[in-house]
Amino acid sequence: MFPRPNIFGITDWYDLNLIFATIICALFVYYYLRYKTPYTFSLHMVLPWGFFMTFVGLVGARLLNVIELYTLNKPTELSYGFSDYLLYYGGYAFYGGMILNVLVLLLLNQFIRSPKFPVILDVLAMACCLAYALGRIGCQLSGDGCFGVATNLPWGMYYPYGPVPTLLPVHPTPIYELLANLVLFGLLLKINQNKKFVGQTLYTYLMGAAVLRFLIEFIRRNPEVYLGLTMSQLIAIILFCIGGIAYWLKHSQAVRPKVALQT
Repeated sequence: MFPRPNIFGITDWYDLNLIFATIICALFVYYYLRYKTPYTFSLHMVLPWGFFMTFVGLVGARLLNVIELYTLNKPTELSYGFSDYLLYYGGYAFYGGMILNVLVLLLLNQFIRSPKFPVILDVLAMACCLAYALGRIGCQLSGDGCFGVATNLPWGMYYPYGPVPTLLPVHPTPIYELLANLVLFGLLLKINQNKKFVGQTLYTYLMGAAVLRFLIEFIRRNPEVYLGLTMSQLIAIILFCIGGIAYWLKHSQAVRPKVALQT
């Protein structure tokens, strides 16, 4: 949406915003774990972990984007090879980063086996929601193609700069997602303060984020993959089912002891 910046050698709005979002979310995780949970964590450990998980997220996001690119196109129709897109020319798909981060955390838990892990996952779910919201600021500033389809609504915006410019007013979907995910973030904060079982925040986030992404895809520019749905919508359905089933199972386990005591 704006011309490229040049701040300390960084010439991309998204990269600048990514650094900003990483620091904010790492500090949030540190603060919440230290003051809102019975566990203590040192700041010098939280920031490196924040940047490590950001790196893992970027790898997963790029990988899913390239997989989607090859799903929608024949290799002969593409300008570059798989490794070129993976290293240089590919974009980012948020779900890829989220999924790879979860897999890495689950793998680490197999070695660490800490009772802190489920509590940390709830906090990381809130941080993930906040990171997604802040990330949309970068999309809005850079005009990287995350905007929606053309619209005649009075708040339609132009994105004349960036890799995918548009000269027609379109839905500013980055702003929609920013506001919607900030609301979800506030809801998760409230749920986490009064949760009835560990994991309630995480599973609520999976369902809430899935619903938001599923709906926004109807006015975004992403191509359809299967049954008239985009790749993000198909993944959102899977994540919603996983979150819903896990929520129901954990909630049943939390209620069952109380019922047994009453009887």
